Amino acid sequence: MGEIEPTKALLDKHSPLPLYYQLEALIDHLIESGEFKSGEMIPSENQFCKQFNISRTTVRQAINNLVNSGKLVRTQGRGTFVAKSRIEKPTYRLAGFNQDMKEMGIKPGTKILQFSPVLPPSQVRSSLQMEENEAAIYIEVLRFADNQVVGLDTSYYPFKRFFKLLDEDLNDRSVYQVLRQKFDTYPTRYTYQIEAENCPREIANHLELNPSDIVLHVFGVVYDQNDAPYEFSEEYYRADRYAFRAEVLVKHNERFGGIRSKK
Repeated sequence: MGEIEPTKALLDKHSPLPLYYQLEALIDHLIESGEFKSGEMIPSENQFCKQFNISRTTVRQAINNLVNSGKLVRTQGRGTFVAKSRIEKPTYRLAGFNQDMKEMGIKPGTKILQFSPVLPPSQVRSSLQMEENEAAIYIEVLRFADNQVVGLDTSYYPFKRFFKLLDEDLNDRSVYQVLRQKFDTYPTRYTYQIEAENCPREIANHLELNPSDIVLHVFGVVYDQNDAPYEFSEEYYRADRYAFRAEVLVKHNERFGGIRSKK
């Protein structure tokens, strides 16, 4: 367990800076300097309270801020740990979870929680241009990276088009792979939205989080080679273990002849 040397760590109760902010900055410094190492458990709330003679509310606010920023990870029943490096998914390409993980040298893992026909919500029907009482295939999957849970994915597919998908074994293959090989369906466009929010109570246990912890909520629609919508996906990723990386390209501006530097 990480420890703070009393001679190196003091909080100034006369400072205009709030105590929780001072403690947050101190823990952050110890993480960045390597004194609190990746994957290591930090002192308990009680230890912080005793060492600095501060309230549990002050300690909890500092730790919650660091959890929400991805610097710390809170594990139910075990304690709070320094977060390991987050997985960065590139947003400029469309690929399945397993492919992304393998290309980054990470061992992917999948646990299918549900795979069955359902009557989808109205948002799904509208997004996939389905009729009022049309069924969909619903897949709910827990995602792992190097044996650590990182996210929960849910997807809907029109039953009329993909009913034979229910005969497939998806434990060792991605849905995208099956759709390409068996249904001649290729993803070419994905419109989606990413929001940071508190973890929904109904999935907190799956992600080994508290409902107050932050997750990345991603939802959107995938289109095929004919620009027809065929998948509505909704995903929740642990913000302390998963991040999205974007790349922006600036197109050449004919009027100004590109970007010019001042001399």
